[in-house]
Amino acid sequence: MQVASKNNRLEGVLIASNALAGALVVASFVLLFGFPKPLLPEWILFTVQVVLLCVFVAEKIVRLFNAVSKAEFWRANWFEVPLLLGLAVAVFGAGHWFAPGSRPAGVVRHSAVGIYLILQVVAKLCRTSVNLAASGKNPTRTLVVSFLVLIVSGAGLLMLPTASAEGQESLSLVDALFTATSATCVTGLVVKDTGQEFSLIGQVIILTLIQLGGLGIVVFGAVFALLLGQTLSVRESVAMQDLLSARTLSRIRNMIGFIFVGTIIIELAGALCLHGMWTGSVERTWFYSLFHSISAFCNAGFGLFNDSLEQYSGSWQVYVVVCPLIILGGLGFGVLYDMANLIADRVKRFFKKWFNKRYRLSMEAPKRMQLQTKIVLSVSVSLIVLGMVAILVFERHARPDGAAAQEPRCQRSCPKLGEA
Repeated sequence: MQVASKNNRLEGVLIASNALAGALVVASFVLLFGFPKPLLPEWILFTVQVVLLCVFVAEKIVRLFNAVSKAEFWRANWFEVPLLLGLAVAVFGAGHWFAPGSRPAGVVRHSAVGIYLILQVVAKLCRTSVNLAASGKNPTRTLVVSFLVLIVSGAGLLMLPTASAEGQESLSLVDALFTATSATCVTGLVVKDTGQEFSLIGQVIILTLIQLGGLGIVVFGAVFALLLGQTLSVRESVAMQDLLSARTLSRIRNMIGFIFVGTIIIELAGALCLHGMWTGSVERTWFYSLFHSISAFCNAGFGLFNDSLEQYSGSWQVYVVVCPLIILGGLGFGVLYDMANLIADRVKRFFKKWFNKRYRLSMEAPKRMQLQTKIVLSVSVSLIVLGMVAILVFERHARPDGAAAQEPRCQRSCPKLGEA
């Protein structure tokens, strides 16, 4: 949602200052947590973050006075008030109003400032992605550019020393670019062992790239805007309609909400079902569950074991949980949205028919499955069944001595060099 401003030149200056401040926020966190020891003294980096906090607050105040409609500005930025209140409570109440003596007050204050800055940067990136998609140019081009920015940023983060496991060298530029590209574009190709050669920070970076690549950064931006209670303008709705291949503008908001809520429900349900398959600490088992659930639903192909899930071939979760997650993720959100509407319509008609007699003779015609959904479902089922049958037939009639079967033919029948 864009707010009309009185002075467009001042608005341009604010946009440039926001971009610079956001870059400095990212740089400060990289210097703090990207290396075994901060490259600059911590007090300098914390001071920079406090200054950037003041810049963000001042930017909001200036935009408020520069807005044509103050009410429109507050509707678009209502979440700033609870964020600032929460920040003030954390800063002034650390060690006094809550948890006195549990941890140093300075740590609480720095953590609160850091969380506020991260939320500000994420909100501005999401807004920027949606605004660029609705700028009048081709929204697909914006989507491609957002993927390139995501890949380059992810590669830079993966090259940090703390992204590699202890005792491992930092990733080279080529390896980092390849890994970031594979994670963002969910191809599943790896040149480094994800579970052994990356630290927890590196694995979280890869998981974030998988999730953002699976959803799309522009769609994620629209989801973030709707979660904050903002409405999409007509131009933004048209851009999202183009990206999501929706038929009407009236379905855009519902479809975006379905994508976000459906993704969370499916991935959390998958993680919950996978939790009993691992051994180890509680934190480790939950992270393994979330990682493989998100990777499966996004069809990413990444795993935390060097043999994929081969060692868990006897676990029922691999077949009852992982396989359905892969299939659901491969169908696409358009098909899932249509199927959810059909199921909801059938349930609603059932309750109307049996519990409300007045609607029995006046019920509207049931919704029909879209042609795209029929094609996707039929082709998916055909490929899965035919592929299963082909593998079953060829594997059953394969030679029992696999080593001899894989031996090159010329090594078995051709004379060796010098025997002719």
